[in-house]
Amino acid sequence: MTYYKTIFLLILMTVFHNRNYSQNIAQQLMQDFPQWIIEKGDMPHPEAKMLGLGLFTHTRPLFEQYSVVKKLFAGTKNKNFYLREKNTDSLVLLLEPDKNNYWSIDNSMWSPSGNYIAVKQIDDYKVPEIEITNSDSNEVIHRKYTRAGEELPAHKFYIVNTVTGEKIAIQQNLNLPYIHLLDWSIDDKNLYFLMADRLLKKVSLNSVDVKTGKSTTLLTEASETYLIGLNLLQGYSERLKESNQFVLLEEREQFSWMSERNGYNQIYLYDKLGNFVRPLTNITENGIVTYLSAIDKQNGWIYFLAHSNNNNPYDNQLFRTSLNTPRIEKITGEPGIMDAFFREDIDTLWVLRSNLPKTLQLDRYSVKGEYYDTPWEALTSITSKNLLNYEYETTLAADGITELQSLI
Repeated sequence: MTYYKTIFLLILMTVFHNRNYSQNIAQQLMQDFPQWIIEKGDMPHPEAKMLGLGLFTHTRPLFEQYSVVKKLFAGTKNKNFYLREKNTDSLVLLLEPDKNNYWSIDNSMWSPSGNYIAVKQIDDYKVPEIEITNSDSNEVIHRKYTRAGEELPAHKFYIVNTVTGEKIAIQQNLNLPYIHLLDWSIDDKNLYFLMADRLLKKVSLNSVDVKTGKSTTLLTEASETYLIGLNLLQGYSERLKESNQFVLLEEREQFSWMSERNGYNQIYLYDKLGNFVRPLTNITENGIVTYLSAIDKQNGWIYFLAHSNNNNPYDNQLFRTSLNTPRIEKITGEPGIMDAFFREDIDTLWVLRSNLPKTLQLDRYSVKGEYYDTPWEALTSITSKNLLNYEYETTLAADGITELQSLI
């Protein structure tokens, strides 16, 4: 997640400049940025083949998915699904799709052992096409795309046994067409996924028995407006996982879940069967939760960002909440906090701060909020030469009471 937030910052900085110039500014700004943070992002294996474009122009392309355990790449070609060995084009498995379907690697997930991979077939036979014109070459591309009210593509997930080639269909609710795989159990026995209806007003969190494909509902939520947001749409599975909407806490036989059920986004704790345990956060102590950043499973802490400053309601502060007892602690209130994460050791918390054009840096803290040092700072002095500045203004909403903050 950190990597993409950083890229977003660079886009903000350079949106008014030409492409070559902006790349040069970005390179100067991010000089010596720690490589290990970039590698933390869900980047494709360096030998993975690119299989096609993402669903939208702003989503990343589709690459083969690699299993470190099996040393196999999973991919698709000519509508078929395949497994190939590393360092060769030799295929160890090839599966054809059902009629009018094609295999897609989007949102596929290897199991921890590599003995299974969850992958989907798509049926978009009835979905209309749109024309996309390449701005550089004027080339016209035809893509299947659903506008409001038109036919949706059907996404059907399977669990493929990578040893035998057997595939088992996952039990799905046809009334909940948006489907996202979230996580595997460490023993390969269960796969967790989320389903949502077309209007994004109902979501269902499910567990699948890998041997049978039978699906068990762990929890459901419904709303008169909509739930979670546009990340529920097909094509945004990676964003949904990166937001840590659902976090499996297997050692504790529990999971966490983010919800706006009380009107404000908060984090809740459930047991593995979907029984509610208790809220982990609350609006009074931490404000509105924006992002679950890091998890210390060993010591039972969840680190999260939240809007808790009434004087600066859009600014994030860093908190942690205990999985063991009802306890919330504020870690730091420094401005511009974008993300927090651990490296390998969980006694040091890395915090990414941005308040451009003046601040873009990495700070190190103890898990209790003691500031250690700032190992990296961007060369923000170059922004003074590039006419980059901003100001905040506030205005009243239509109710004449609520203050809205705008960025100019």
